[in-house]
Amino acid sequence: NYLAIGNSITKHPINDYWWSECGMAASTPEKDFAHLIASAQNAQFYAYNFSAWELMSHDRGETLSLLDGMLSANLDLVTVQLGENVSNTTTFESDFEELISYIQRGAPKAQIIVIGDFWDEHEKDDYKKTACSATNVDFVSLDEIKNLAEYQCGMGSIVYDDDGNEHVVEHSGVAKHPNDKAMKYIADKVIDVLKEQKD
Repeated sequence: NYLAIGNSITKHPINDYWWSECGMAASTPEKDFAHLIASAQNAQFYAYNFSAWELMSHDRGETLSLLDGMLSANLDLVTVQLGENVSNTTTFESDFEELISYIQRGAPKAQIIVIGDFWDEHEKDDYKKTACSATNVDFVSLDEIKNLAEYQCGMGSIVYDDDGNEHVVEHSGVAKHPNDKAMKYIADKVIDVLKEQKD
């Protein structure tokens, strides 16, 4: 059982410029990183957009109870992909550590893997790494693909909704999100960590 906690890169609701409840800018739902991980692990999975945590800069801890219905001892894997929407980093490191500890208590048997920031140069990743060290969970870096156009969706790209209908990306925010190549890169990095743990 797998829980993917993240922002729009993990799951974005359908709106007037995005047409499928999946990781934003994947060409089809099956190609976002959470679907790819679940498929590779033959896992049941649920993806949750927890951008509320990112945006609640004055007290992110207030949002943690939103996870309660999803956390359980039945979970084997939790990925945490959060930070891109954080602008106030004053308490980010301690908040991230608190978030991981909360997940550990709610899902005591789960392996937790934190995913690096897709855009931020270093600051937020440094905070994440420190929090991961403090809580003894794995961190996967996206440094190799960060801010590279070949890993971003780009304007004019074609994506498909759940019914297979074609849509053209015309929103600059969507265009900056990970394309299929980037989604596969993220999934592969997580799967590599899972393989290492098994060996």
